[in-house]
Amino acid sequence: MDVKEWIDKETAAFSRKFTKELTNVETRVRRGAKLLDKKVPDWLDRVKLRVLRLESPSSCVLGQAFKDAIAGWNETGYEAGLEFLKLDDDRAADYGFTHCSVDSSEPTIFLGSNEEFDYLTKFWKAEIQRRK
Repeated sequence: MDVKEWIDKETAAFSRKFTKELTNVETRVRRGAKLLDKKVPDWLDRVKLRVLRLESPSSCVLGQAFKDAIAGWNETGYEAGLEFLKLDDDRAADYGFTHCSVDSSEPTIFLGSNEEFDYLTKFWKAEIQRRK
């Protein structure tokens, strides 16, 4: 196999893995939306797309949906949401509420990078727009 063939093979393999990872992110987001539908029926009314940013504990889906449930001065809506939904960070990743860690049940090639937050934000915006 020459270098060009090897590069083509590796590029195709990465492309397949990347496509699979994006499908994984979309699946996690849909799973999270279904959980919110069940536990917090009015969550869609609480989330504002123009400020939605998954990397921010106050502007993410849980941060906005649970901003009125903050118990302490240093708690965020994200933390209040995790407590209400009885999720830890790894389980939150399984529902698309945060990035995956190496301990998540569905780790990704992004592994907690800003790139994963960007994709999570895009998929959440699409899911919310689809539902409205």
